[in-house]
Amino acid sequence: MKITYLFGAGASSATIPLAAKLGADIGPTAELFRSGLIALHDRGGGAYPEDRRPFPKGAYGKALFEALDWLCKTALNHTSVDTIARKLWMRGDSDSMESLTRLKATLGTYLWYKQISQPSDRRYDTFLATLLRKASNGKPVLPDTVRLLTWNYDLLFERSYYEYCLDYSYVMEYLVKAQGIVHLNGFASVVPKIHSALLPNDYGKFEFSLFAGTEDWYAYAIELFDRSLRFHPADQLVSQIKFAWVNPESVRTAVTAATGSTILAVVGYSFPYFNREADQVVLSAMAPSLVKILLQVNGSIGPKERLLSILRQVAPTGIWEHKIEDIADADQIVIPNELIE
Repeated sequence: MKITYLFGAGASSATIPLAAKLGADIGPTAELFRSGLIALHDRGGGAYPEDRRPFPKGAYGKALFEALDWLCKTALNHTSVDTIARKLWMRGDSDSMESLTRLKATLGTYLWYKQISQPSDRRYDTFLATLLRKASNGKPVLPDTVRLLTWNYDLLFERSYYEYCLDYSYVMEYLVKAQGIVHLNGFASVVPKIHSALLPNDYGKFEFSLFAGTEDWYAYAIELFDRSLRFHPADQLVSQIKFAWVNPESVRTAVTAATGSTILAVVGYSFPYFNREADQVVLSAMAPSLVKILLQVNGSIGPKERLLSILRQVAPTGIWEHKIEDIADADQIVIPNELIE
C-alpha cells in the first residue's frame, strides 16, 4: 500500500484565502501594515534612525505598502496570482520580468505575514497527530507509505510539523530539503543569491520566525521584501516560489514520489485547467497502480469532472467512476482506513 496526498488551496483556506478572495484580503493587510507601523513609531517603542522612520514621516516600509497595494489591485482584476505571473512570464521583456520578481517578493512577504499572524492550522495539526510516529532517534516521522504533494505556496504543514519536535533545522531537512513534501509551485521562502561562507547566513531567520514566531514582524516583513528586490547579489534573497510551468523539476520530483501509489487522497484541490499539463504527468504515473481515489473538495461537480477527464485521457481503459469516493466531511483531512487499521 502506498498513499499519496495531493493538497490544493482548500486545504489551507482556514489561514490563506482562496485564489478568488486573495486580492480582497491583500488590501486590508497592506493597510494594517501601514497603520501598525506608524502607531509603533508614534508610541515611541523604538527610536527609528532617520532613514528608518515610517511613512508618511519617512520612507521606511513605503515600498512594501505600495507593492501590496499594487498586488491587491492587480489580483482583483485576475482569477488568480498565478495568472498574473504567467502573463508576465509570457511577455518576457525586462519590465515584465522585473514585475514578476516584484510579484514573488510581495506575495512571499504577504504569505509570510498571514502565517505568522495566525495559529497553526488545526486540520494539519490533527492529521499529524494521527499519523506521526517516533523514529529511533526520537524525532517524529510520517509512515513510509505516505507521500505528500501540494500546489500551495505556504509552509503551514511544515509549521504544524514543527510543533511536534520544536526543531526548526530538522523540519527543514526532513520535510523541505529532503522533499518529504513536494511543493509543485515552490514555496514562500528565500535563499541567498550567492552562497558563501563569508556571508552572514541569516536568511533562515525568516523561515524560523514562521515556526517560532517573532514580535518584530514589521521589521522582518520590510527586510524580507527589501532584500528580495535588491540588485546587489551579495545581499539579495531569491524567492523559492517556482511555478511548475517554469520549473519542470518539481513535476519530475512529484512523479518520483507518487509512482506506485495505490490510494490518492485529494484535499482541497479542484484540478484547475491552469495546472492540467502537470496534473496529467503526475496522474499518469499513478494511474496503473491506483485502486482508490478519495476526493475531499467542495460539493460542486467541477473538480470531479475535471479529475475524471484527466484520468480518462492518461488511462482510457480504467473504470474511474467506481474508484472515486467523495468525502463530505471537511473538518478533518481524510485518512484512509487502510492507513490506521
